[in-house]
Amino acid sequence: MVAKGRNPDRKGARHPLAKLSDNDVRLIRQLAEERSDAALSSEFGVSQAQIYRIRTAKNWGHIDGR
Repeated sequence: MVAKGRNPDRKGARHPLAKLSDNDVRLIRQLAEERSDAALSSEFGVSQAQIYRIRTAKNWGHIDGR
């Protein structure tokens, strides 16, 4: 399965449908203290709910040891 590229454990930027890179997630977490979720969502092209999940480490928790 892994040899054929069908590994289901593709987190973050390794997922084929990911819109954000690992660096984008780090930047979002830094900017979340000064900007609203709405501003960040329009800047990065994802939903406000996704920004919230990144900020609270519900998604992309493997980045920065969270």
